[in-house]
Amino acid sequence: MGTDRNWGFVAGGLFFLLIAVAGWQQGGATTYVHTLQSEGDTTFNETREGHIRYTSLSAHGQRVVANTIERGEYVVDTEDETVSHFDYPTDTSDLGSGWYVIHRGESNYTLMTHKQNDGVTDFLSIVVLAATASVGLLLCYLGIAPL
Repeated sequence: MGTDRNWGFVAGGLFFLLIAVAGWQQGGATTYVHTLQSEGDTTFNETREGHIRYTSLSAHGQRVVANTIERGEYVVDTEDETVSHFDYPTDTSDLGSGWYVIHRGESNYTLMTHKQNDGVTDFLSIVVLAATASVGLLLCYLGIAPL
C-alpha cells in the first residue's frame, strides 16, 4: 500500500513538472507585427529605400498591408506569413528595415514592422511556473525518498 502511495507522489510530481515545462514552452512564441504609423503624412519617393508601391507586393503582401491599414495593427504568427519585402527587426527600425512607406492608390502610408517574442517575461507567470515546478519536485522527492 505504501509503495502505491509513493508512486502516486512521483506521478503527481511528474505531472506538475510537465505542466511547468509546457507553460514555459508556450510562452516563447514569436509573432510578426505590422503597425500603421501614419496616413498621408509622408512623401513617396520610389527611388528611396523602404518606399514600396502597393502593386509591387505579392497578393499575400497586399492582404497584410490592407489588413494593417484597416485595423491599425496586424499580427502574423509564423515567418511563412510575413511579407518578403519587409524586414522584422527586434529592436531598432530604419527606413527599409522595419519602417516602410507604402504608396497605395492616391495615399501614402507609413508602416512599422518588428518581431516580437512573447516569452515568459511576466513576473507573475515566472512565479507561478516556478511554484508549479517546485511542487512537482517536492512530490517526486516525497515519492522517491521512502523507497
